[in-house]
Amino acid sequence: MPPLYFAYRVDEDKRESALQQMASSVEFLGMFEDNVEPVDFEHAGGTFAGYRVLGAKLAESLGEDREGLDELTDPETVDKLLAAMAKKDLVVVTGILGEYVVLFVGSSKDDFQLVNTNSESLAANDSLAFSDAYATKDVAALIHGGKPALDAMKTAATGLADIAKGIRDGLGESEGLGDTRDLEAMLQIVAEREDALRKLSSNEALGLVAYFEEGLKIESHGGADNGALDYKTTPTLAGLGQSSDVVLFANMTVDAAYDEKAQAYFESIVETSYAMALKVSQVEMEVPEMEQFKEMFSLFDTKFRPDLVGLWDAYSGDFAVGVGQESALVVDLKGSMPAVPGVPQEVVDNGRFVRASMVMPVTDRAKIQDAWKKMNESTTSLLAKISEMNGEEIPMQKPISSEKDGFVTWFFSLPFTSDDFMPSVTLSDKWFIASTSKTQALELAAKAGVEAGTPRPGLWMDMNFVALQQYAKETLAMVEENSTAIFGENEFALNEFQENKELYGKYIASLDDLDKITVHTRREGGELRSSVHFKTR
Repeated sequence: MPPLYFAYRVDEDKRESALQQMASSVEFLGMFEDNVEPVDFEHAGGTFAGYRVLGAKLAESLGEDREGLDELTDPETVDKLLAAMAKKDLVVVTGILGEYVVLFVGSSKDDFQLVNTNSESLAANDSLAFSDAYATKDVAALIHGGKPALDAMKTAATGLADIAKGIRDGLGESEGLGDTRDLEAMLQIVAEREDALRKLSSNEALGLVAYFEEGLKIESHGGADNGALDYKTTPTLAGLGQSSDVVLFANMTVDAAYDEKAQAYFESIVETSYAMALKVSQVEMEVPEMEQFKEMFSLFDTKFRPDLVGLWDAYSGDFAVGVGQESALVVDLKGSMPAVPGVPQEVVDNGRFVRASMVMPVTDRAKIQDAWKKMNESTTSLLAKISEMNGEEIPMQKPISSEKDGFVTWFFSLPFTSDDFMPSVTLSDKWFIASTSKTQALELAAKAGVEAGTPRPGLWMDMNFVALQQYAKETLAMVEENSTAIFGENEFALNEFQENKELYGKYIASLDDLDKITVHTRREGGELRSSVHFKTR
């Protein structure tokens, strides 16, 4: 048990009462009788009392019910568990130190390291030097984590690798699935690729300060870095988030090495899952559920798998090569309302609709075009097979293109679309934009690489609550003004809206104080830094 301290500042007249309440929560340990012993000591000018849970005694007691433990797991594991437990104690004590009521949990009383003066304390240690810059701030919280602690957490954290190794070992001892050596090898690859991905991560001592200034700011120094972000490349799309109408903007550059290893890891998981399903489908087992599984797997394997693999290969291959590592997500509220049947004309004419676009730089336009051809072929084949199954032909739609200022926009002619509500892809020699709005895509294309904004390497994200609240107010007012036309003969829905519109207004009003939220993760002077700002008006 790593040493944990919980300290609460309490007024003098309530301090003893608070200590009694905290101590009573520790008294339950007394029920372990011979497995615990009382402990009390003086330290740093305070008196502390509680219990020590004796690992050797507890292991002996548990060993008396050895038969029950052996039923839960194998005897070898039980032996290891009891042997480890016998070497460890647990100490839980409470007491008063100065103005504080303290609860301590650790492996021994020697772990209890409180001191008499500030000069001896962690506050005087160089590891807290990061906090000096915030000494004059209105501090809400301060957190520090040493690098050894973070390294231990990283080592203890498990992903799919441990599960894959466990399944691999289990298959090696199993006889019901026949020869499983190929599967075991694939599971080992999953574990190895996860390990390779984890090696890109790193830890630094963590320092975090939260303080009140224009709302709440949270500044972190160091901590865990999974290696996903490229902190050195200067972004080129920062200017796309400057408009006051943008409600959500995110801009980041992904590290190429991380991207490659993450893709390899994902592919190994998918390939291994397929191989396991194939192996299971070959098991002779006459039960309805197994027969149904075999039919479904056979259908997937013979009809859909080749096309789905083709789609993934096109995306992870040619498309990934054709675009750069930087991306920007832009969501605004400037779109016009699509003319959907049943929506009143007043709403279509005056309503605003969400628009969203993902912008990426082009590194090889020919590769993107090759990717589209392969995706189109695979999708056409998939639709033909679905048509055959349904007995109703679903032809692949032919895309329509339009050109403007060197940009080609590809889209499908769908019902209710307009220039402002049109899922599309816009492409030039420099930019690739996937968007819900052709208009927004062309607007962003004209700005990309021209309006520089403030370049922020790493990850930048902001959410504009002023624009969001204004949109919500306008929408609520428009629905109220046109409620009869919107709800028509649905009196239940109309009545429900009328009953709850005041509540909706309160939800919207709850955003009055919030201006925006910004997040920036980067490296400064080699140190991992993260800033979060809940800005108020």
